[in-house]
Amino acid sequence: MPGRRGAWRRRRRLEEVAAVLGHHYAAAGETERAVHYLEVAGDHAASVFAIDEAVASYCRAPAIVDQDGARDAMANAAVGLRDKLAEAVWTLGFLLLWHGDLAEAQEKLEVSLAIAERAGGPVRRAVCLCYLNVTALRRHDVEAVRSLAPRALAAAQVARYPMYVAAARAGMAWLAWKDQSFEDVVTLATEALELWGATVADTYPFKWLYLGDGGRRRSASSRSASGAKMGHG
Repeated sequence: MPGRRGAWRRRRRLEEVAAVLGHHYAAAGETERAVHYLEVAGDHAASVFAIDEAVASYCRAPAIVDQDGARDAMANAAVGLRDKLAEAVWTLGFLLLWHGDLAEAQEKLEVSLAIAERAGGPVRRAVCLCYLNVTALRRHDVEAVRSLAPRALAAAQVARYPMYVAAARAGMAWLAWKDQSFEDVVTLATEALELWGATVADTYPFKWLYLGDGGRRRSASSRSASGAKMGHG
């Protein structure tokens, strides 16, 4: 047990000084070591939600690789670091979104998306577009949702991420409600509810959309039925 505690303390100490070591090795021209320690620093900062510090380390490491013109192995490492950078910036945007700082959230999520477009995989792109769409929904920005929802849906389908497919359809149901296309509300909201019901728990962060679209679906069904009766009357 004492040996394990000692190893844990040494590892924690290394994580705490990793950023300093990374900058030291970068100044000495030792690219591989610099990138390693900056990645360690970024991972540690991200693990304790010191997001600004994580972003600083994840930004610095790929820049060193680019300046050095390093070999393929280091170039591949830089791609991985950019994906971690996209995740760190996204995390900051996500926290700002649910705190209600919507303009700042949009800015961070757009930066994360730009990084993901360059170096991230389809899942990262889908996640960024999903939460940009949620940000637009929270701002009640109809035209932004009109632009983002189809992109979010396409990205979620490429990434094969059903709960984000549902989120996009929920956004499109909201848009249909604003356009008074009540039959589309019923169809889209039903699809979202069915997907969420198959993939997520009650604590899912889109719960407010889930409940909202349930209400919209019932109201839209009623309005569609009323319209049909009037049409046949």
